[in-house]
Amino acid sequence: MADKDAQVELGLALLGRAGNPEAIATAVGTLGDSADPRIRQVIGQKYAALNAQPRRRDSGCFQRTALVRALRGRATTDDVALIETALWTVEIIGRFDAATDLRAEGRLAGFHAVRLLSDAHEMSGEPAVTAAKLLALREQLLPLYGLVSSRGGTPEVQAECLRGLTTLPVSLVARLLQQYHDERDSTIVLGLFDLLLGHASRAEFAGFIASFLDRTQSIDLYRFVVNSIVASRDPALSLLLRRPDGPGENSPKGKVLREALALVR
Repeated sequence: MADKDAQVELGLALLGRAGNPEAIATAVGTLGDSADPRIRQVIGQKYAALNAQPRRRDSGCFQRTALVRALRGRATTDDVALIETALWTVEIIGRFDAATDLRAEGRLAGFHAVRLLSDAHEMSGEPAVTAAKLLALREQLLPLYGLVSSRGGTPEVQAECLRGLTTLPVSLVARLLQQYHDERDSTIVLGLFDLLLGHASRAEFAGFIASFLDRTQSIDLYRFVVNSIVASRDPALSLLLRRPDGPGENSPKGKVLREALALVR
């Protein structure tokens, strides 16, 4: 154990000092399969420093490509922004785009994410939850849809996959609503409504949303959906909150509704 700890410390020191892709690769090799969170911190700090002045500090994107490669098997939710930056990087030098390999490394993370979708801790859902976020970022909807349509994964993973499907065709969302119509797990329900209310055609789902508001016995979920509708400012959905056959004014739901509508007066 002491030898392994010493090796990690050496690898961290080498990674911190590394000034070229070969040195970064050497440091990563020294670190082995260590999951020490400091590794990700150093990678993030170095990437940010290089990306702040890319032409001067990392012309050709070689170091940043090596750093993204070093995140393989280590990336968490906190690294999604870094990978997103890599995926959108374009750096033209002469007539060529020097960021091709950097973007390819970011795309490769998507393939790893598909594999990790089925690898979820029973409590946190990681690393599958992070994988779902990365796939949504890349708009790789097929693996996300495949998981939720088969009702696979933990509630945390299903919820994150649902959140990533806001560009799914309306017809396929409607199929999901049939599957999740009687869902009782609050984590999954939150993900489902993030999908519905984040979808460009959210008004198409007004019937399902109205039915849920009528049926749910959870005041917390009712409050979440009502407040989300208010925040969306969608005219069609806002009408659902002003129905004459809505909850009684002094009922628990009625009080929540009154508080939410007071915000838009």
